[in-house]
Amino acid sequence: MYHGRHVSLVIPARNEAAMLGGVLQRVPAWVDRVVVADNGSTDGTAECALRQGAQVVHEPRPGYGAACARGVAYTLALGTEFVAFCDADGSDDPRELDRLLRPLLNGRAGLVVGCRPHARMPRHQSLGTRFVCALLSLGFSTPVSDLGPFRAIRADTLRALALRDRGFGWTAEMQARALRFGVPVREVPVGWRAGGGHSEITGTWRGVYRAGRDLLRHTLREILAAKRDAWHRGPGVSARAEWPGASYKM
Repeated sequence: MYHGRHVSLVIPARNEAAMLGGVLQRVPAWVDRVVVADNGSTDGTAECALRQGAQVVHEPRPGYGAACARGVAYTLALGTEFVAFCDADGSDDPRELDRLLRPLLNGRAGLVVGCRPHARMPRHQSLGTRFVCALLSLGFSTPVSDLGPFRAIRADTLRALALRDRGFGWTAEMQARALRFGVPVREVPVGWRAGGGHSEITGTWRGVYRAGRDLLRHTLREILAAKRDAWHRGPGVSARAEWPGASYKM
């Protein structure tokens, strides 16, 4: 328990047996449930997770979002208050989870994104991330600096967002929908290092193209939907007035 709150950590994984063990060993003891969402691995990823005491769910459909959604459905069905996400390749350090959960605990955020200010990513990944963040910043008049996969969100907020993406656009859709509905989003700095293994996103040009396509599609869709919502609401009505989730301290 984290200060009396139930916390679940969802780790989407595809062929990450070489790195996953080290990630799981760094998960704080107060995390109540660790769920590895195995996305069709063939290298013993699920077996590695089970040996480390994690719970495993299987998602045969390929896609980062598909794996995340399977893990989310599993942990929400069992009951939790905060849901965190991190990558399985060792690029994120679960020992920093406290930084992400603190704004959720004090009621000042519904979604907290770990931003990576000192990360040295491949050039195409860095440029793509900056471009999508610029679109989000412009579309929602809110500074957005990263789409980091290391993040935490309130369970009621996550459920209400009703995310649809099952590909690489999961992270951008989560942030865009949260901003669209007026959910307080906070960014906190976290460490990052290049992960081990072969990246499904940055390891091939096809992966880069698919990731960019999914990120842009969901970002633009939510920006346009937000403009439409504002037109229907009329002037002076906040998006938060229609938000089906919990209230927050501001």
